[in-house]
Order: sequence, then structure tokens, then C-alpha cells
Amino acid sequence: MGELAQNVTAAVDIRAFSKGLDTDDVPHKPYSVKPIYISLKSDTARRLKPKGGRLSRSGKSVFYAGGYAHYKAASTRTVRKVTLTLSGQMRRAFRVLRFSKAAATIGLTGQAKTYGSFVNEARPWIGLSPSNRKLYRTKLQKMLRRNLSKG
Repeated sequence: MGELAQNVTAAVDIRAFSKGLDTDDVPHKPYSVKPIYISLKSDTARRLKPKGGRLSRSGKSVFYAGGYAHYKAASTRTVRKVTLTLSGQMRRAFRVLRFSKAAATIGLTGQAKTYGSFVNEARPWIGLSPSNRKLYRTKLQKMLRRNLSKG
């Protein structure tokens, strides 16, 4: 069960963070394009340092006319695909929490537990998508056959 849980965790990670797909196998909802100011003073070490944009008159924040989507694209220098990764903390915190012979629990640990729940409400990512279910139905059958044949 531990092996299966690790495989499921990896599949969800790849789907949600690398491919940018939600639990329905469709791209995550796009980032907001509503104009936004991002503070230069980091209230948390996990936030991206603002790059690009226009410095505000006070010099304490940066204005992004294209909203969070503009901030994310300028600050990470990546394509505007939603990947749910800011610092990587939530991605690293997604893991197998416990397992037994009959069951496994997969989830978030630490500070990412609260933040990840809010992200999941806006952009569902925690859970198996149809393609994940199809893949693991087959893998589980093979694992069961292999383990039952061992006696």
C-alpha cells in the first residue's frame, strides 16, 4: 500500500504542478488579470520577489496592470500556465502521511496544510482525476496479482 500511495502522490504532483491540470484533467482556472499592487516588503519568505511591473509612487510596492497573472509571469519568467507553484513549499508538503496493509492517507503537512486547502477550493488539485483513476486501477490490479501469487 505504501508503494501505491507513493505512486499516486507522484501522479497527482505531476498532473497538478507540472502539467497544470485539475482533478477533472482540465487546465487550472487562469490567474487573475485584475490590476494589483505587490508589496516589496515580504511578509513571508515564501513569496516571489516582484520583478517587472511598475514601481509605485511610494516605492513600497510594484503595480502590475495585468494582475496576478502578470506578476507571476514577470517574477518567474515562465509561461502563464497555472502550475500552483510559488515557492514549492506546497508541492514539497504533499506526501504520504500514513499507510497500512489496507489503506493509505495522502495529504499536506506543516504550514502548507492550511494554504493548500484554500488553493484546492479555488483550483481543485488534491485527489485523483479520471486519468489518474484509470492508470491506478490497472496498477492496483497488477500489484494485487503480484502480491497474491507470492502467497
